[in-house]
Amino acid sequence: MVYVSWPEEAESAIIIITDSGKPAEGPNDLNGEKITVSTEAYRKDKMIKIPMGNYTRRTITMYVVYDVEGKKTVSRAMAFDVVAGAYKTIKYAVKIIKNDSVEIIMKTDNDVEFIPPIIVVCTQEGIPLGPKDGEILWKSEVPMLVKNGQCKFNINAKSSDISNMRIFFENSENYAEFKFIHPLYKRN
Repeated sequence: MVYVSWPEEAESAIIIITDSGKPAEGPNDLNGEKITVSTEAYRKDKMIKIPMGNYTRRTITMYVVYDVEGKKTVSRAMAFDVVAGAYKTIKYAVKIIKNDSVEIIMKTDNDVEFIPPIIVVCTQEGIPLGPKDGEILWKSEVPMLVKNGQCKFNINAKSSDISNMRIFFENSENYAEFKFIHPLYKRN
């Protein structure tokens, strides 16, 4: 379901749904599934139902249709991804290898092939609550390969940093598909 701020002057909306992650090229794009929603239907339902089928992610391209002096005019496109409600969890643990090196072990479902690009953030005190709450110690820059539900990597970090360290996605949109379960550490 998609909720939008429906423009008062709108007559209807044309929605093109694609599976490719690529927005539609126009309101008559034949590479997607087309839905037309009238203003009356949106006011009644207060939402737009998007058929997901077996897909976990679909790309929606929306065009608003206006009546301008008796002629139908289509707005510029607004494109976004819609993700089905299910998400995967990623648990991770941090293990000291040497005084200046740690191993991070991430575990998730066996059917996951990649974890989107991540960053490791550390604060001097407490724990980072978001990716901008401290110093970035490491960035994957590319998706991380998962094999048998597990992914391991080493980074340079002091062993004293472990309890002040968290992993975050580089792009916040990835939280629609994955959730981190952060480790808990004893605090004095």
